[in-house]
Amino acid sequence: MRRGDILNEAPWKHGMWPSKIEPDELYLKHLEVEKPDTALVFSDLDECIGRLQKEHKNVRGIKELISSTECTPCQQDFLELYAMSRTEKIVAPVISAFSSAAARLSGRDRLRFVDVLEPAKINEAYDRVADRFHGGLKNFVSLSEAAHVFSRLSRHLAMHDREQEGYEIGKALLDAGADNAFLPILHAINCIYLSKWQEAKFNIDRALASPDLWKEDHASAMALLSHVEAALGNSVGARRLWLRAFWAKPHLPDVIVTGSALLERHRLKSGPDLPFDINLLRSQRLPYIQRDILSLQRKIIKQKVIDFSLLTIEWRYCVLDRKAQRLLLDVKRLKRLRTLVAQTSPDPGFDSFRGLLQSYLGRPRAALNLTAEALEAAPGDFLVNKRRAEVLWATNRPVRAIRQMRKLVDMGDQNPFGHFLLGRYLEEQDNPTEALHHYQQAAALDSSTPAFHAALANCLSNQGQIDPAITSLSQASVLAPTFQKYSNLKDRLARKVAKGN
Repeated sequence: MRRGDILNEAPWKHGMWPSKIEPDELYLKHLEVEKPDTALVFSDLDECIGRLQKEHKNVRGIKELISSTECTPCQQDFLELYAMSRTEKIVAPVISAFSSAAARLSGRDRLRFVDVLEPAKINEAYDRVADRFHGGLKNFVSLSEAAHVFSRLSRHLAMHDREQEGYEIGKALLDAGADNAFLPILHAINCIYLSKWQEAKFNIDRALASPDLWKEDHASAMALLSHVEAALGNSVGARRLWLRAFWAKPHLPDVIVTGSALLERHRLKSGPDLPFDINLLRSQRLPYIQRDILSLQRKIIKQKVIDFSLLTIEWRYCVLDRKAQRLLLDVKRLKRLRTLVAQTSPDPGFDSFRGLLQSYLGRPRAALNLTAEALEAAPGDFLVNKRRAEVLWATNRPVRAIRQMRKLVDMGDQNPFGHFLLGRYLEEQDNPTEALHHYQQAAALDSSTPAFHAALANCLSNQGQIDPAITSLSQASVLAPTFQKYSNLKDRLARKVAKGN
């Protein structure tokens, strides 16, 4: 049995490892059901092997089979991998590269606890985990181990409507001094379920203030904070927080769920801070999300969530996450979206978006025809004009694209997205002076889109305006603190100024 190890040292202790950590009680329950002659447990924590041995005398650790004191760490890993590959059955957490490699060597499947335990047995095991917490934190190797085990238990309790129990355990961990960066987020989620909004806000703010919080958890925390701010009546703040989370990690489950809740409750509306077609978004839904999510979808929103990948496609220039940007290279998914959009009722907005998809799929004539027809049907629609300009640009018609984009800016002079796109096109056409003007307009009108401020900084820097460029990069870094590239660029420019002086 491979036990995903819980590390007590930074930076690893600050990540939740939701697919690698399983409570010992699941291993114990499996041993109770399986009754193997010998169970070989692989773990870097001797205390955990000892805990299993107390209840099952047939448990062995690798050190009881061979002496590896003179081996290098790599040699020890090889011996463990080989020994695991020679066993009759491998049971491990959902994601375990080590056990997966051993399984491939052995030619057998790697099993998870859902494969070897009935749901009722899994529930019994988690009840024992809760009992261990109720017995006191002294029952854990360390507070860090307790926090990681709690990351699994808390979700299980909430799924069975026992969030009050999760709330009490989380509070006890925080009061005891557990300093894992993710822990305040887990406690805040239980606060959200219990409508303890101020306490939820306090704990999410605490998590966001930690320099150790991992990038994905930071985006989830901002998205969850947007949900809390909306509940507290701060709709503007909620929208801006969610947008920052979206630009950072648009396809993160917590971002999708909280964004869907904001949209359905009319807290997220199309406007200067994010132009979108609400009918288009509502037409595309995703199945229930169960994996890689910190919150429970059904406790945030009852209906199916929005497929925000349409926004990623629409505003690809503003998305920071490289994984999300690769959506534009996923031909199969783009074709599926094109088919789904085509199945809706005829509408200029839907048709122009389909034209945008055709452009990405290498069908310029279809893209031009669709966007031209849509523009004729809805000449005053911001997004229809924007998509027409993009297709003109993609089909190597830069003069017409810029003319179309100028029309877009005239339609919405207070919309930063029009200024930003026009600035991009002008910069590409070697008109940096006018491009700078529109980048400045976009940055002045915006409060949640780091890409605008980064583009302004780049344009300023190219024109030798280093100090204003540093200021713009500082703003981009404030809006996206986990993206080190902005602070790195700022430091590089600062060194350049210092060297010049």
